[in-house]
Amino acid sequence: MYLHGVAIRDQTFVPMITSFLRHYVAPAIAPTAEDAHRVRIIVAQWGGHAVQFAWNHTSLPADDTPGVKSQKGMPLRVTDMLKLRQSTPASENVAPLVWSLSADQLSSVLSAALKQIGLIGGQYATSATALDSAVRNLVTKGGVSAIDGALLNRIVSHAEQLLPDLERSVNGKLHADSDEADHVSLSPVSSLTEQTLRSPGEQLSLLATDMVLRFRPAIDAVITNFIGDVFVYLAKRGEAEAPGQIITDFLDALLEAKQSQAAEPLVVLSHSMGGQIVYDCATYYIPRNPKYANITIDYWVSAASQVGLFEEMKLFKCSNPATRAPQKVVPAHWHVRHWYNVWDPHDILSYETAPIFYGADDERFESDLPIHLAHFGYLSSPVFYRRIGEKIRIAQVTASSQT
Repeated sequence: MYLHGVAIRDQTFVPMITSFLRHYVAPAIAPTAEDAHRVRIIVAQWGGHAVQFAWNHTSLPADDTPGVKSQKGMPLRVTDMLKLRQSTPASENVAPLVWSLSADQLSSVLSAALKQIGLIGGQYATSATALDSAVRNLVTKGGVSAIDGALLNRIVSHAEQLLPDLERSVNGKLHADSDEADHVSLSPVSSLTEQTLRSPGEQLSLLATDMVLRFRPAIDAVITNFIGDVFVYLAKRGEAEAPGQIITDFLDALLEAKQSQAAEPLVVLSHSMGGQIVYDCATYYIPRNPKYANITIDYWVSAASQVGLFEEMKLFKCSNPATRAPQKVVPAHWHVRHWYNVWDPHDILSYETAPIFYGADDERFESDLPIHLAHFGYLSSPVFYRRIGEKIRIAQVTASSQT
């Protein structure tokens, strides 16, 4: 199950996430490839109950900056303004360079470059998975490897060879109306990756300048949506016997998943504010409401969450003001078997949990994305989903050795 974070209203991201979950996570909880294809993936939505702006953001300062006026509504303008800028062409006179990167680092850079050629949804996920697989096949496992333009070309070429088989594994068979001409070529990815590796500092500086000086309305809209969704959740989450709509919808989705696939482990991936919703449910609403009391989340992955921050501010339903440093929180009536929290140093909205919660499994994730993109970078990275699958397998082995 996937539970989104704040400021999410559209569904265009869903095919990408479900494709990654199907490829990397489902095999970790299913005994065979055929069983993995039958694993049910549920997307729990709560954006429809989140903040609504009664004057459609007209309280934001008017945008009179030359070059950024638009007749589009605010949500579309935000999407357009915060897209990753196209890289500037590299000079033909620049000498060939060699970079030292790990397989995970190279996969992340390739995924970021892939976004620039216009792929979205499941098509992006399948292409990113092919690039990730090509990296694993052609780059030395463990440590760092020497990466140059020739190797990048070989990786991209190999990824294009892997694409048809990956499409079959995701879709069962290739679409009847698809042919080789319909596939977007991945060849630009190698040059875009090389450009990114050549001058990341220059690109980040340009992005930062544009955001601060030209794109205040877009940034304001993101911030107000984030804060607004948090305020709405806190104000309307309700009590155990009468939970609010956001809580009820998520609990009902958990109950449906548990009842329809009782033999499967229940895996929940939450992003951003979704983590706080899961924590409140696992520690307060599920234990205190008979309708949901039999639900236990087997594996919870909280990405880009503020769970640690919310507990520091004592904002959870079960937060105890008396529990403070140097003590750690031991969640009571905990309806989660394994919790894995992922944060990114580039993501200023992600927080650690290990300093706050006893037994928390924190892990640093390096997206290498600029700060305005890093908060969503986890969800478009094959490396992230691959790691989820690995963590589930490790937990399973550990549990087996203890029985």
